[in-house]
Amino acid sequence: MADSIKGEKRFETEEDLSKVEIPDVLPVLPLRGIVIFPSQIHPFLVSRASSLKLIEDVGQNARVIALAAQKNPEEENPAPEGLFPRGTAVRILKMLKYPDQSVRVLVQGLARIELKDFDQREPYFIAHVDRLEEVLVADR
Repeated sequence: MADSIKGEKRFETEEDLSKVEIPDVLPVLPLRGIVIFPSQIHPFLVSRASSLKLIEDVGQNARVIALAAQKNPEEENPAPEGLFPRGTAVRILKMLKYPDQSVRVLVQGLARIELKDFDQREPYFIAHVDRLEEVLVADR
């Protein structure tokens, strides 16, 4: 929707993320020390070898992944049991590779998800996910 203010055009840029399709199976990237919420746009640095492989593989495809926080942020290689069972499906917006081989990733949260069965553990996690419905509570 565009409207004109003194000759300038403004465009409605908010997308209804509730209508974005989330695949039933997603690669899962463990996060340390941060949580990404739906609609939030957030950068973070990826340096773990398995996570770099995930980003490299997904960067060529649909660019939707699952993020899940680690229960113990100091653990270098968590098992699926070391992740919280709920996370966020995100869309990768941009990736920037650094000379030290790390990658800065900019993501947008799409939906809350629940991690189900893990189909793959190496070189990175792939899991079945269920989209969780958002429950809006009116302010009192």
